[in-house]
Amino acid sequence: MNVDDNEKLSLKAQKAWQFTELLLARTDFQKDVEKFRDKWKCPWEQPGAELPDEEAQRKWKDERGLAMAEVFISSGKYNLDAYAWFPLLSYIDNGSTSLPFMGVMPVVNRVTDDARGISWYEMRFYDHTTEEEVRSAFNTYKAAYIKDRRRQLIPDLKLKKMKRAYELRKGGLPWKQVADIVNAELGGTLAYNDVRKLVKQYEDHHAGSPFFTRDI
Repeated sequence: MNVDDNEKLSLKAQKAWQFTELLLARTDFQKDVEKFRDKWKCPWEQPGAELPDEEAQRKWKDERGLAMAEVFISSGKYNLDAYAWFPLLSYIDNGSTSLPFMGVMPVVNRVTDDARGISWYEMRFYDHTTEEEVRSAFNTYKAAYIKDRRRQLIPDLKLKKMKRAYELRKGGLPWKQVADIVNAELGGTLAYNDVRKLVKQYEDHHAGSPFFTRDI
């Protein structure tokens, strides 16, 4: 990042904090904060209250978070987006925040769906975000965290050896005999460890594994 980039980032950070300071100075915002605090006082922190189990605590916190988002974000009253959720929660709980209520630069996050076993990436950006910043954030994140997991093209001969080794092994033959037959039929000097790798790769390929190697 060069000097000009630092200056642009600094200016955006200043604008974000100015937006936050102006919002905190609004009387209607402070009234809504006080109403929300009164309505959503932590029930187990009140005098004489018993501490509920973890599930009940989690449920209450989730409901409170949804209510907060509805009042301050979804309503559109204060021109806040989802980025404001954490700094807003900090302000409601502690009366201060270490983050502004407006994002400064684009942010990339990985989202995982455990039920379906898949994941993808989402980028959050803002009205003031430029195309250059989107490209920069994407390229930086990709270089640091994302590897190209697309399957490589398998050479025809290797694919034939993989398939033949898999068939022979499924037929109950020992690894050394599998290697000898594959070498005799298709050429080469594969050892038993080599055919074990070929069979494993063939199984991974058919199981939908995104990884593949050209080794051997």
